[in-house]
Amino acid sequence: MNYERYEGVPPLYIYLLRPLYTLMFLFLSYDSWAHIIHHTGSWDPANSAAWFMWASCAGIAFIGILRPLKMLPIVLFGIVYKTAWLVVVAYPLYHRNELTGMPAEGVPDYFMLVILPTVAMRWRYFFRTYILGEPAPEAGRAKNQYINKILLKIVKGLRNGRETLERAGAPIKKILQNTLRRIATMQNRV
Repeated sequence: MNYERYEGVPPLYIYLLRPLYTLMFLFLSYDSWAHIIHHTGSWDPANSAAWFMWASCAGIAFIGILRPLKMLPIVLFGIVYKTAWLVVVAYPLYHRNELTGMPAEGVPDYFMLVILPTVAMRWRYFFRTYILGEPAPEAGRAKNQYINKILLKIVKGLRNGRETLERAGAPIKKILQNTLRRIATMQNRV
């Protein structure tokens, strides 16, 4: 792993994100698709939308295993909805001692794991890329340096070749001069 490949994000965060996406994929796939496949009778519209949303999130989490930084919005989605549910729903019920014995009694224990994606999330990268829309400066600089090195090698090779071809005649010299001008123009644009 290198910084250019992951747009300047340290490999530690990639190592944290991949298992997170894997867990999301496995648990969401199993729970949601098992419920969808084994469901009998007519669907409640709100309930069915929730189950199919989780099945979709499982598919997106699979993409996150392959492209960890591209799927950070799904991690933010999980952080926001779990934190909001804990604050708005679970805490008031817990505070009034009404959470015990409810169907949602075990959910806060599971949702407290929201700390894991919060730690794994690369917040600076997310804000810069998804909120500000800026490319990673490290990746952009590395890419431009690579292109400049290639263009420099081409120009040096053509200059050496030009000296050889000057002896070959005027028509070839004219073609070579036009090619060198085009390359110099391209290099100035980069």
